[in-house]
Amino acid sequence: MADTPAAAAQLKAEGNALFAKHDYPAAIDKYSKAIDVDSDNAVLYANRAACHLGLKQYLDAVSDAQKATALDPKYAKGWARLASAHMGLNDPGKAIMEWKHALAALPIKNLSASERTQKQQYEVELKAAHNKMQVNIRDNIRDEGHYSIKAVDAPWIREMAIHDELCRQGKAMYHSSITSCFRQAWDRGMSIIMDLKKTQTPIGTQYHGNLMGTCEFTNAILRDSRIFHGSDDFAEMYRNQVTFECAKTRAWTKVASATVIREALQRQRNEGWDSVRPALATTLQGWVMRGFVDYTIRNKPEDALLFYGWTLDVLDWGRLVWKDVPKEDRGTIFEDTSVRGVRCLRLQALMMASALHPGPNSKYPLTDILDAADSLRHEADAAVPSPAANYDPGFLTSFYVYPRGQAFVACAFYHYSLALQAKLNGTNDQFYDHMSRAAISYVTAAEIFPEDDEYRTSYLHNGLDCMYEAKHPVKLLLAVHKKIRLAIPKKSGIWEKTPMSLQDRPKLEADLLSEKKVLKWIAEGRISLEDSALPEQFTRPLK
Repeated sequence: MADTPAAAAQLKAEGNALFAKHDYPAAIDKYSKAIDVDSDNAVLYANRAACHLGLKQYLDAVSDAQKATALDPKYAKGWARLASAHMGLNDPGKAIMEWKHALAALPIKNLSASERTQKQQYEVELKAAHNKMQVNIRDNIRDEGHYSIKAVDAPWIREMAIHDELCRQGKAMYHSSITSCFRQAWDRGMSIIMDLKKTQTPIGTQYHGNLMGTCEFTNAILRDSRIFHGSDDFAEMYRNQVTFECAKTRAWTKVASATVIREALQRQRNEGWDSVRPALATTLQGWVMRGFVDYTIRNKPEDALLFYGWTLDVLDWGRLVWKDVPKEDRGTIFEDTSVRGVRCLRLQALMMASALHPGPNSKYPLTDILDAADSLRHEADAAVPSPAANYDPGFLTSFYVYPRGQAFVACAFYHYSLALQAKLNGTNDQFYDHMSRAAISYVTAAEIFPEDDEYRTSYLHNGLDCMYEAKHPVKLLLAVHKKIRLAIPKKSGIWEKTPMSLQDRPKLEADLLSEKKVLKWIAEGRISLEDSALPEQFTRPLK
């Protein structure tokens, strides 16, 4: 229609006036009518997203802001609205990336006064998102532990109530790795550091205790880092334990991997395995725990990568140089399972570092993530558990199942990040290709994780989101919707009250509503199972 631009502009102006008066519902109505006559206008979607933000309807704001950035990937306000919506949903990880996209969409030089104001605001908001991510991490380790919930709701406690039944069903070997046997490793570590005796003598502070504290904690973390929890004085007790173990075993401190490799070989030749084995174990386990703390608590994945890298340097060297040395001599730290566990932790830190420092010139390039993921996946695929071994419940899940799942998650992260870059550059073909690959990787990862694990529903949801973005066929969308619907009740036994599950709950509820809407449209004849994609006018119900 000839008057379409004028009509849309008039409706937009009326919406702007209502927005200025904070009459958000009325403004939404005006912007919606404007979109009806000008559906390719990114500004209208961004303005409606701003109204939803004013009403704290964050998922609706996400939907409109995503549409705005899809129509105009270089529209800074679209990215800003999307980032604000994700902050409202307590998802600072996504917000960080989107604030950076918003800043990148602004001119590099010769900014107008309003653009300079935007830039200052976006920089402040980006810093706030970083701070929020750090606060979230810290909140997750207070009081009862890694989970800010009542002790009775912790997954390792809830698992105990159903463990015997799982064993009777023959599922204990493959269900979620938070098992009673696994929990006991962490509990043994806690008991050891609590029993450590500290006395003052004329020659200084002396410690007396058990040398296995760091070993127990590291074993637990390598099995599943979600076990991490402790009391308020955990940090001090753990530091005392490490000081004690390092002194007793003559572990290496304040040196890098190259020095450890050189001196360990010399110490083994001069003093034998009984001297070098505990020293190496304490050193490497200490590095793993330091890396984990840097990544999880201090929100410094860059530092974590340093310690994980040193650990893998020594492990790879020792496995090569001492490949024919019995496990009893060189130590279990060099076993395949331990190495895979460290590789998983490093991959997680690498993804976080890349997310915090995105872009083609990043110090943590996406290709490094893909290479590490492929290497971990091939290693996990080739690993064959010994049929004669007496594995405890959850062992196979921790070291043979989870690494494959984490590798596919990293592949999904790689493609999703490239999809966002393509969207910003306006290269639609690359956007749809990478988003589709991300969807496949997320769904593949989800189905690798045990059916009662919170990871399954979380990554199914991520995959479904990518499928909608990539405009996948209706039949494929419904297939994943069904997987989510069937998976939700299975995880409730162990994971219902964890931060991830609580954060995912509104998203999964929205997925269920979306499934109902798709089925309703099919019943009404508006779409069919054979449609290659949903029509543009279909919007996902969001809460």
